[in-house]
Amino acid sequence: MTGFTDAEGCFTIKITQSDEYIQGWRVQAQFQIKLHHRDLALLNRIKDYFPAGTLTKNGIYIAYTIKTVENLTQVVIPHFDNYPLLTQKLADFQLFKQIVIIMSRKGHLNQEGFEEILSLKANLNLGVSEKLKIAYPNIVPAVKPQIPLHEIKHPYWLTGFIDGEGSFFITLHKYSYNLKSGRSEKAGLLFQITQHSRDTLFMKSLIKYLNCGRIRDRNFTPTVDFIVNRYIDINSKIIPFLERYPLQSVKQKDYKDFCKAAEIIASKQHLTQDGLEKIKVIKNGMNKKTLNYV
Repeated sequence: MTGFTDAEGCFTIKITQSDEYIQGWRVQAQFQIKLHHRDLALLNRIKDYFPAGTLTKNGIYIAYTIKTVENLTQVVIPHFDNYPLLTQKLADFQLFKQIVIIMSRKGHLNQEGFEEILSLKANLNLGVSEKLKIAYPNIVPAVKPQIPLHEIKHPYWLTGFIDGEGSFFITLHKYSYNLKSGRSEKAGLLFQITQHSRDTLFMKSLIKYLNCGRIRDRNFTPTVDFIVNRYIDINSKIIPFLERYPLQSVKQKDYKDFCKAAEIIASKQHLTQDGLEKIKVIKNGMNKKTLNYV
């Protein structure tokens, strides 16, 4: 659960204008995980794990949300205190937790507590709105918690993280036509985990944990990828890990197809045109993010 939240969870404080409150603003806290509707079964399992919250559908997406202060203080916060987040999202959680505690004491209903919430929210996610900055120009942002590098202590954390941020690709490389085999393409495999560049140091720790892979910085975007594309590493490290600690999301289907392609490569069938065509069929049935020719 914690690994998946590190990937897909969001701790949000919404502040909107409302005449129903003395200070003229309404404060709402929520924990949310939003996924494609294909992962409804996983969201139902999360809802069963946290005996709280609601599921709402918006187009092709379904959001699992916990909003009440009671459930946030009694269910959500205790879980992440006992099973801490490992990425920089932990800083957001710690700010969120302080705000929820203020709300549990009804502090958001008086001016002093409200301004304390504003100070904390100023460093949470996107900060405060322009309207709030104008209304409260003297608010000093609270110091954002500094999160040290955490080690992965349990493999199921990583499985959850892969469920959220991992991707399985079949790659096809073009090359000169081979008269002997009749092939002009070469098949390969690529396993990838993507995260915001603020977690670059943590992403590098995956290399040590899995004993393989490399880090790729994306140009012009604050994003980094942990990549494994050597077949020997995928076959001897990534696949055995995920066989022992299975994925729980719909991503498991892409992983199974990934494994089928790995078996074809292991048997050297990918070196024949017939084997290559089998891999293409598998590739075409995988997720829409599957790489084209690279």
